[in-house]
Order: sequence, then C-alpha cells, then structure tokens
Amino acid sequence: MENMTFNKNTPSIIYLKDDEIFTYGNTAYGLIYLKTTKKKFWSKWSRRCFFLTNKSISFWKQRKNRREKFKKIFFSSITGVSGLENVVDFDNNYLTFDIFYNKNYKRKKYTFKSYNIDMFSYIYQIIDRKYEK
Repeated sequence: MENMTFNKNTPSIIYLKDDEIFTYGNTAYGLIYLKTTKKKFWSKWSRRCFFLTNKSISFWKQRKNRREKFKKIFFSSITGVSGLENVVDFDNNYLTFDIFYNKNYKRKKYTFKSYNIDMFSYIYQIIDRKYEK
C-alpha cells in the first residue's frame, strides 16, 4: 500500500501505515476507507487519506502519476452525521458512520470505515460534537 503525503513540494512529508490515525486536539489525519458506488448496485471500500479540522473534513485518494480525487465537506446546517456502527465481518471488527448533506433537494451520503477502533471512535466523537445543539 502507498503511504500518505500532505505536500510533495516540501520536505515535511508524513508517512502512515494502514489504518493509522493521529489526533491533535480537534484536528486529525490518517487513513480511512470510503464506500464508493458505481451504477447504483456495485459498491466497494476505497482507501482514502483524510484531514479533519474544526470546520471541515477533507479526504482524497492518492496514486502515483494520476490525478487526485479530492472532496471537502464543510460542517454546516445542511450536513449531518449518523450513528457509529460496530460491524463484525469474517472475524474482522471495524466501525462505520455516515456524513450526509442535503443540497438542492438532493441527499449525498459518504460512508466511512476504519479498523482502528479507538481512534476512529474518537474522530466520530469530534464530528458528532459539532452537531450537538
């Protein structure tokens, strides 16, 4: 698997192993999986790098000699988060949750998962606190 880098032009490169997540206060970065779909009936888990800040979560797919697939979701009144779900699949234990937003009467949903149970649940708590009233 490839390692994650934040900026290829500077000497400050961050290397991560699979399912590694780091936090610093309300900021976090690491590797997670995003559920991707094709033609409404085929789905798979795609490995993504992510960066969580106070105002948004950014995630992208990095490949050598290819373009980056980048998405940024701002936490606002039109976004929401689902509950945290613990899934056991063929002796593998992982957590999932959804971030969704409603825009122009369309609902877009992003499903994330990670095998790093402790850190992923902490990230969920950070995101969930942003929606408490």
